[in-house]
Amino acid sequence: IAAGDEFSLALRSDGSVWSWGSNSHNELGRSTSSPSKRVGGLDNVLDIAAGARFGVARKADGTVWVWGDNEFGQVGGLPGLGTAAAKQVPGLSNVLAISAGSAHALSMSSDEACNAGNGQTGGRLMAWGNNLYGSRGDGTAVNWLRPTPVVALGDDTTCSGLIGHRVIIYKAGIGDGTVESNLPGMVCSGLICWQTVP
Repeated sequence: IAAGDEFSLALRSDGSVWSWGSNSHNELGRSTSSPSKRVGGLDNVLDIAAGARFGVARKADGTVWVWGDNEFGQVGGLPGLGTAAAKQVPGLSNVLAISAGSAHALSMSSDEACNAGNGQTGGRLMAWGNNLYGSRGDGTAVNWLRPTPVVALGDDTTCSGLIGHRVIIYKAGIGDGTVESNLPGMVCSGLICWQTVP
């Protein structure tokens, strides 16, 4: 199950996704008057996530699908009215995991996989949607209308987002101030600090 702002999603064992609650921004993935509570156009789903007013699904074939509010580009393309029909996020394949914030989404792909040690494997971490508070960790407040790499997690241009190998501290909210640290090995940019950890 996944809980949004005023709606809920459920993933059944048959790979179908179901929704109920508010549909003010098409977050149910279907018409409110539909007799079925099933999110249309989705099958073979392995994982779901809910943002404030949008949904994300990862299918068994490694693709990612989104629907609902698109105020910040979290459903992709130019910001505006969202879509009730689930649509595939372009440029993502072999996705291992998904997550959703209030108005942004994340995915981790096995493409360009890295050996993270202890039998764990990480891949490229991608983000799209609202970046007002630095959700991408790049020190900017620029929204991203398509998946782009999370730059703060990578040591190189080949792979970023290793599972369990970073601690990240960032400024929340819109007040004045910076994030700083005097810990050895901690790298800070004013808006975010990060460090590789065992």
